[in-house]
Amino acid sequence: MRRSMFSFSPNEIEQFEESGYFFPITVLSGDEVKVCRDSLERFEASQGGSLKSSQRNKAHLLFKWLDDLIRDPGSSILWNS
Repeated sequence: MRRSMFSFSPNEIEQFEESGYFFPITVLSGDEVKVCRDSLERFEASQGGSLKSSQRNKAHLLFKWLDDLIRDPGSSILWNS
C-alpha cells in the first residue's frame, strides 16, 4: 500500500474550521480499490455467494489483503480507531 501524507490548501483548512469537517478525501486509489474488490469477489465466488454474517466481523483476521489495508501507516481509514 502507499505511504502518503495529506497536505491541505488554505481553502480546505478554512472549510474545516468553518464546518468542522472536510470532504472529499481520496483514501484509496482506483487501483487499490480494484485490488480489494477483486480479492473479495474471488473469495465470494469460491464460497458460492456473499460473505456470511460470521465472516463480516473482524474480517481482517480472515483476509490478509484487508489486514494489510487497515495496518497501512499511510492510510487514514482507521484514524482514532
